[in-house]
Amino acid sequence: MKVYKKVAFVMAFIMFFSVLPTISMSSEANGAALSNPNANQTTKNVYSWLANLPNKSNKRVVSGHFGGYSDSTLAWIKQCARELTGKMPGILSCDYKNWQTRLYVADQISYGCNQELINFWNQGGLVTISVHMPNPGFHSGENYKTILPTSQFQNLTNHRTTEGRRWKDMLDKMADGLDELQNNGVTVLFRPLHEMNGEWFWWGAEGYNQFDQTRANAYISAWRDMYQYFTHERKLNNLIWVYSPDVYRDHVTSYYPGANYVDIVALDSYHPDPHSLTDQYNRMIALDKPFAFAEIGPPESMAGSFDYSNYIQAIKQKYPRTVYFLAWNDKWSPHNNRGAWDLFNDSWVVNRGEIDYGQSNPATVLYDFENNTLSWSGCEFTDGGPWTSNEWSANGTQSLKADVVLGNNSYHLQKTVNRNLSSFKNLEIKVSHSSWGNVGSGMTARVFVKTGSAWRWNAGEFCQFAGKRTTALSIDLTKVSNLHDVREIGVEYKAPANSNGKTAIYLDHVTVR
Repeated sequence: MKVYKKVAFVMAFIMFFSVLPTISMSSEANGAALSNPNANQTTKNVYSWLANLPNKSNKRVVSGHFGGYSDSTLAWIKQCARELTGKMPGILSCDYKNWQTRLYVADQISYGCNQELINFWNQGGLVTISVHMPNPGFHSGENYKTILPTSQFQNLTNHRTTEGRRWKDMLDKMADGLDELQNNGVTVLFRPLHEMNGEWFWWGAEGYNQFDQTRANAYISAWRDMYQYFTHERKLNNLIWVYSPDVYRDHVTSYYPGANYVDIVALDSYHPDPHSLTDQYNRMIALDKPFAFAEIGPPESMAGSFDYSNYIQAIKQKYPRTVYFLAWNDKWSPHNNRGAWDLFNDSWVVNRGEIDYGQSNPATVLYDFENNTLSWSGCEFTDGGPWTSNEWSANGTQSLKADVVLGNNSYHLQKTVNRNLSSFKNLEIKVSHSSWGNVGSGMTARVFVKTGSAWRWNAGEFCQFAGKRTTALSIDLTKVSNLHDVREIGVEYKAPANSNGKTAIYLDHVTVR
């Protein structure tokens, strides 16, 4: 991405096409044959599911969001909850770059974000990892934007050279992190050495739109060296390899490592007009692999005012083979621009909780409220409840409803139970509130469970939610003790001090996975 990267607006807009592209993938691609025949079954299932998404009429493009770098907290999750989209992206991204350490090149590789990726995976999401790799031309790995001379680039695959030893040490550190994810059952969309056709990373072109075949060969050799080491020596069978050049430069396929080393082809796009990328898209899908937008966002000059709904409309109208997109964070993120709701709530978009690749732990419905309240109760309801209602629902036509008085108050909807949830990793409950009443700076809610004879309180994080929109709240059950003895399940709602009047709170579709 363009962390610290300036993008010049030098590319002319490409003429719009009046019809959708007709290039299609071969039966081999639709059959989802991974480059690594020894990939584990989960990874094969994920890839097959992604590859076949374009065959669906709806729920066919997985949403994604960049969480941050491994030396920082992936705080975007809380920000995303405040986007008022009511959705959690289907894919969480982390970059293994450690910006803090400057001792040795391999020290700038960190996989400290792995636990958050594992948690996200266990909650029904997918994960992707990129690496803003340190420069092996320098002992400390600094100057990652300084172009590595081609002669030194060629040395990477000779691990007896200085550059080759540094390269190998970085590969070892990255492989350690990827192996930890493999041991926790996590499949990774792995995207190394991205935007290679640009001139802003050490592995990229030597100048604006310059192409040198010798340098491209060095890039391809380095990619294949990494692939061979990870796949055959480190036995990393949980990787789906993603190749992603940048839309702002030519030669998008000139660095392609080959079908035996790539599983998904993608584009990184910070273009002001997402509809004008047809030429690049056609060249990428001609490689006969599933296609994605591995990074999307506004150009620098439009950050803060960009309309993200343009991307999903462009995907639907121009790029129907797209299987996922991933929005960047900070000032490029949907919640700091416009159109976040339209992006995540389009009928084509698959969010977390909607991903179904045949995993062994599909969601199990504990409670829906189609016929009655199922003995759920509540407190702090000055105006009564709970009842069933058809005013809002997350699944079916009915939900649980209670009327409340706003103004610095909290409310609870709960169910006293005697359940064993020890075989599950995630509990999810969907909530909303009515459109009436002044909710001030916004209502928040969190899932809770009480366990054991002491009815020990365990709760997820508070998330803001919007009226008449569906927000999925969840709690990581792997962090809850005494799951064999669950005594109560519920949601705690809070209204801010600057709210007033009355509103209704809703709850629906309680599931475990």
